[in-house]
Amino acid sequence: DAELTFTDGQTFFTCFKQQQLEGVVDKWKALSSQGRIARTEHIDHTLSGTHLTNLHLSDSLVQFVVKARLQLVMCNSLLHVYYPESCERHCTRCGFFTETISHVLNGCGQSKTSIQKRHNRIADIVVKAIHEANPSSHVLADQIVKPCHFDSRESAEGFPDVRCTRPDACLINKEEKTCLIVEVAVPFDPFVHVCYQTKFDKYFPLCQRITDLG
Repeated sequence: DAELTFTDGQTFFTCFKQQQLEGVVDKWKALSSQGRIARTEHIDHTLSGTHLTNLHLSDSLVQFVVKARLQLVMCNSLLHVYYPESCERHCTRCGFFTETISHVLNGCGQSKTSIQKRHNRIADIVVKAIHEANPSSHVLADQIVKPCHFDSRESAEGFPDVRCTRPDACLINKEEKTCLIVEVAVPFDPFVHVCYQTKFDKYFPLCQRITDLG
């Protein structure tokens, strides 16, 4: 209900263009499926868009990533939107109340073995790369971290007051007195920040105990 007067054509064009763009974004966000990614605030698109520039990926994999990112993979949650009378929303494999692409790739109990294998494969690649960049460090891969790993005079029984002592990898450099804890996670985009904080809190007590050893 506002009336605007423009004396400069360029100013009007800029204002009108911005208005139209905002309208497109609002329409995009309102979409029940594709709009989910637009409504997510915690996605770093400079990282999550690498499938568009990585030439080593096959076309079929890129297509899958794009469909998954836009929530267009034919999971029950999407089929229920299209065919509410004939398709249920729940996961037919594990019974979870909604079958989404994030549930299938990250949370379905029936896919637990495949999810674990994917995590281990990625962890192996990451740990190998980090070790090559730190050749003077001793690597504990998927092992319980104990005080004796830092000083042979310390206990070999582990840290009794710390609950989580088995990260994906621990790189120990005794000469520089440094320790790098490596923990790998494969979260869906909207949960990256939650996953990071969870992992940080999980191994913070272990970091404190290692620091106490000097």
